[in-house]
Amino acid sequence: MLGRAGRPQFDDSATAAILTRKERVSHYEKLVQGSESLESCLHLNLIDHLNAEIGLGNISDVESAVKWLAGTFLFVRFRRNPTHYKLKEGANQEDEDELLRQICEKDIDLLRKCGLIEAESLRSTQFGDAMARYYIQFETMKVLLSLRPQATLSETVSLFFPRC
Repeated sequence: MLGRAGRPQFDDSATAAILTRKERVSHYEKLVQGSESLESCLHLNLIDHLNAEIGLGNISDVESAVKWLAGTFLFVRFRRNPTHYKLKEGANQEDEDELLRQICEKDIDLLRKCGLIEAESLRSTQFGDAMARYYIQFETMKVLLSLRPQATLSETVSLFFPRC
């Protein structure tokens, strides 16, 4: 993870240190040289981030979700390398807007169905808040929510480790 901690009004450069395994050195050298592009992995856990943004109040409806997603590095990479994300090439502005809308609506619907956001509005339930607060992934949260009330420790553990 890289970030810039400088002062934009005063600093025009930054330093990054990359710590990696020996076998990954050439990958990062290619990225630094510009011979390989950096791709986003936000799409792999987008639902977790949407849940957190809803909990923070940054996303309050589908339109704000689409606007939020359009401001991410993922969207930049969608446009530059659509085949990497299994999208059609040559999409116009209307196609892109529709794609973002479909992605957001699908994940918001999944959050609703699991009881992580309220059915009638985009506000977190206590479970959605817990998911964001404790960095619990969506698939794990679905498992936790499938537990019966007052489940025993044994029942809980067996959901995550069925062969124990």
